Amino acid sequence: MVNICETWYWTECEEKSCCESYKFRMLILLFTALIFLAAVLTTVVWMLFEMRPARRQKWRDDATRLRKHDETDDKIARQSFEETKYLRRYSELNPQATRRHSFNEEED
Repeated sequence: MVNICETWYWTECEEKSCCESYKFRMLILLFTALIFLAAVLTTVVWMLFEMRPARRQKWRDDATRLRKHDETDDKIARQSFEETKYLRRYSELNPQATRRHSFNEEED
């Protein structure tokens, strides 16, 4: 097959009129491939940065800190529940300790 477009690469053109269109499509394809390559390269560099040993140590420290914070919250919630349970029980056993609200004082 004769190279009609007079380029150093092989084209599939059979007429002179399709050369510009073919060149434009090749440029778009090249641009797309370069964008894809840049995205892959950016991802690789980002992952290398994110997976550094110092960064992984920080993740472990953060996880440990969050776990300790959760344990503290759980302890406070348990204590609050126990205190509430105790106060309810105390108010059931001791009618004198019940609160008197102003909206319940209709008998006065």
